[in-house]
Amino acid sequence: MKRTLVALAALAAAGVASAQSSVTLYGRLDASLVNTTTKLNGVKQYPATKTGIDSSQLSTQFWGMQGTEDLGGGLKAVFKLESNFNIDDGTQDTNGLFAREANVGLTGGFGGIRLGRVYHAYDTFFGAVNHTDNTNINVSTDVARVGLDHYAVRTSNGIRYDSPKFGGVQVAFTYGFGENKTATQSAADQYSLAVWYADGPITAGVAHQRREFQGQPDLKHTVVGGGYDFGMVKLVASYQEARRTGTKDRDWQLGVKVPMNAFTFYVGYADSDSKTGPTKLNADGWALLGTYALSKRTTAYVGYERFDREEIINNARAKRKVDNLAIGVRHTF
Repeated sequence: MKRTLVALAALAAAGVASAQSSVTLYGRLDASLVNTTTKLNGVKQYPATKTGIDSSQLSTQFWGMQGTEDLGGGLKAVFKLESNFNIDDGTQDTNGLFAREANVGLTGGFGGIRLGRVYHAYDTFFGAVNHTDNTNINVSTDVARVGLDHYAVRTSNGIRYDSPKFGGVQVAFTYGFGENKTATQSAADQYSLAVWYADGPITAGVAHQRREFQGQPDLKHTVVGGGYDFGMVKLVASYQEARRTGTKDRDWQLGVKVPMNAFTFYVGYADSDSKTGPTKLNADGWALLGTYALSKRTTAYVGYERFDREEIINNARAKRKVDNLAIGVRHTF
């Protein structure tokens, strides 16, 4: 009888322990038939002009593991590992096994803090005001890169803090340590800060990112934006500036989202210019996207995007024009 009671007690303790922690395997698959035409000064470019099966046209695909452990008193230990891959050929992301995310941290009444490879706070807010609901059928990145590099989406060797919400207001901060300091050069650190309000139909905020480079001037990005959900239609807009000594980029975008039962339609437009001394480059583009929810986890979609961008190639002005049509399906698990 005593042995039976001891065994039952051990099983009960194991059940309690397992209830206090969990590990989840999850992911997203996105494959589509894609037709892309790329022209430089009116001449088709190969292999950029192509028709075939591609990955991540609607949403970047990945698989991941995340877990939590209840430490008591509202404190939890958390971890996340996420890995990108290509569904068209099954290859792994060349940037590393867990190049998307690899971090561990704590969450509680104070908010949350994570260490490792983390998303920049800047990217979190920018995605909230993207003109096609943070999908990949958008031209904001292509248009914004008319002069300077796009902002950094993630950082390695990073620490990220997310505050709790206070009346709809939330703050996020990310700092990435360069870890490449030498006797003559400082480490190329980077950081970003985002503050936004999201409550009911309203979203509004601002974010700033600064990246140091060894032997080069710092690169700074600032974005302000917001949106309003009227129910039958949602509008978003943002304005972004990028600065590095001698160069200034400006871009803005506007997006419209219209949900209709299982269908959702998006229209987005983006425009930018870059000025370095007397040289000025321009870019603009637009995107159309329609999705149909086959279930809570499976979505069929058709998307089209087009952009025109001026570039300096071999010290001469050139114009790049890209048209991209994608018909595909996305599944999450």
